[in-house]
Amino acid sequence: MRKTFPLPKELLLISGKPLIFHTIREAILSGISEIIIIINPQKNVVKDYLLNNLDLHNLKLYFLYQNSPSGLASAIALAEPYIKKEYFAVMLPDNIFLSNVSPMKQIINYSEKSDKNLVGVVEIKKGEEKGLSSSGIIEYEIGEKGFFKLKEIKEKERDSFINPGEKKIIYKICGRYIFKSDFFKYYEEMKHLYSHQEFDDLPILRKMIKDDTLMGVLIEGRYFDAGNPEGYLVAKSFF
Repeated sequence: MRKTFPLPKELLLISGKPLIFHTIREAILSGISEIIIIINPQKNVVKDYLLNNLDLHNLKLYFLYQNSPSGLASAIALAEPYIKKEYFAVMLPDNIFLSNVSPMKQIINYSEKSDKNLVGVVEIKKGEEKGLSSSGIIEYEIGEKGFFKLKEIKEKERDSFINPGEKKIIYKICGRYIFKSDFFKYYEEMKHLYSHQEFDDLPILRKMIKDDTLMGVLIEGRYFDAGNPEGYLVAKSFF
C-alpha cells in the first residue's frame, strides 16, 4: 500500500515550521512581495494557517483554488489574470533546500543575465538519492555564464541513481522556476492535448527546450523532495 500523509503536505513540519512557511520565507528573502497561493478547496486549513501566522504588513497574499488535481501547468495558468509583469516565479513547497543563499534568489540573480525562461537545476551525488523522485534528470551542455543548455528532461531514470557504473553526479530540475509571460501562450497552445488528463509542466518545458527558450541554472545547496514520506523523513533528519 502506498504511504500517504495524514494532513496537507504544505503543513508538514520541518524545523518546527510548515513547508509552506519555509517557501514563503524564501520568497520574501528573494525580494518577492506578492504571492499567489494555489490550493485545493479541501485545503482551506493551509489558508487559515497562513492568514493567522504570517506578518502581512509588507506582503500581498492571494489565494486561488484548483478544484481538481489537473496538474502543475493548469495550476499556474489560473494565476494569469493576476500577473502584471513580464516575469514571474514559481515555487513548489515540497521542494526544500539547505543553502547559504535563498534558492529563488540564486535564480533571480541568473535572470539578470538572461532573457529566457529559467528552471532550477540541482546536483545529486551518489548517496544523496534517497527519497528523491526519479523524474526530472536532464541531458545538458554547460552553456555560457554557468547556464545549463538543456537537451532533454527525462521522466524515469532511477538507474542513474543506483547503478555503480553510472555517473557519480547527476543533475535534475527542481521546483523553482522563473517564467516569462509566454508560459501562458505555451499553455493555450497545448491544453487541448490534456483535456482529459493532468497537464503537468513537463510538456511545456520540453517545448521550450525545443524552441530554445528555456535554460537551467544551478542552485547551490542540498536539495530535498519532501513531497513523499521517505523524502520528508530524509529532509527532517537534516534540519
